[in-house]
Amino acid sequence: MMALSNRQQLAKRLADELGKYEGVWIVSPLPLDNTAKLRVQILDTECNAMLQIIRDWGWDPVFVSLSPQRVTYAGFQMAPVYEVDLPRDRAPVPVDDRTIKNTRLASTAKDSELEAMRKTLGLK
Repeated sequence: MMALSNRQQLAKRLADELGKYEGVWIVSPLPLDNTAKLRVQILDTECNAMLQIIRDWGWDPVFVSLSPQRVTYAGFQMAPVYEVDLPRDRAPVPVDDRTIKNTRLASTAKDSELEAMRKTLGLK
């Protein structure tokens, strides 16, 4: 099993915290894919309070859809889906430590080639 990235660990912690509340479900598969947003389904009756809690934690939930419903003890209830966009892991910046040691053409040419060129030009 691979180690989880920082983003996946954050998604798991957030999902665990949200899972403690009644009327909240995480609908994104975990571990969260690097390109996916964390999807949260919240009962309509709990929506305002839960959205405020998520915002108080420093996240910005964005409304996605209203179509899914949940079966609860009170029957079918609307449960809109929201997305929370977690910061993505940054790709490591490659260190460009390559240097050009010598740019003269003569340094790249072979000695026999130089001798032939000099002979052709009448320099030798």
